[in-house]
Order: sequence, then C-alpha cells, then structure tokens
Amino acid sequence: MKVDGNSGVVNSSLAGGMSNQALAMKVEDAMSKLDLGTFKGVPLRETPCVDNLKPLLLEKTYAFILEDQTQIDYPERTAFVNQDAKEFFLKVTGHTGDLGPKPELWFGPMKLDT
Repeated sequence: MKVDGNSGVVNSSLAGGMSNQALAMKVEDAMSKLDLGTFKGVPLRETPCVDNLKPLLLEKTYAFILEDQTQIDYPERTAFVNQDAKEFFLKVTGHTGDLGPKPELWFGPMKLDT
C-alpha cells in the first residue's frame, strides 16, 4: 500500500509563523517520546510521497538504531513536515558499518505535539 504523505496538504510552507528551529525541536520531541532511533522504529516498506511537504534537515546524531539492532552511524535525518496535519515523515540515511550502500529508511507519519 502506497503511503501518501501529501494527503490533506493545503500549504506546506512555514507561513504559520513557526521557525525552522522551533519546528525541528517539535520533531525531535516527538521522536524522543517514541524512542525512535533508540532500538525502536520499523521502517516503512515503501517511500512515502512527500513532494509537497517541507524538508527540514535535523542535527546529526551519533547513531540511529532500529528494532532489529541495525545501527546507522552518524545518520543524516530529514523530517518532511505537514504543519496543517501536524505530522511528519522521517528519512534516515547513513552507513551501517558494513561499508555497503547507504540505506534510505523512511518512518511515519508521526504526530507533532501542539
């Protein structure tokens, strides 16, 4: 089943008055509450459609660890935010230590606290 990240998107800009920094903090808070990346989190089977969502590059972390204990070292994490629906998708890329191709993992949609 294709996950549509654009459902209900009217305006994905940050015109709602929230700064990128404040929005990034809300995304980080939501991920923290879910323990996403700390031995929790199962990636989506398919890449969601996020064409109309605002990409927000998050700060680098030391590691992102999945439920199956796959570890992505120094991952690049990008949130794709739908402020109208108060939710986001997360894309995580980075090396897994086996020096193979960099995986691209997607999670979501996850709710933002208001």
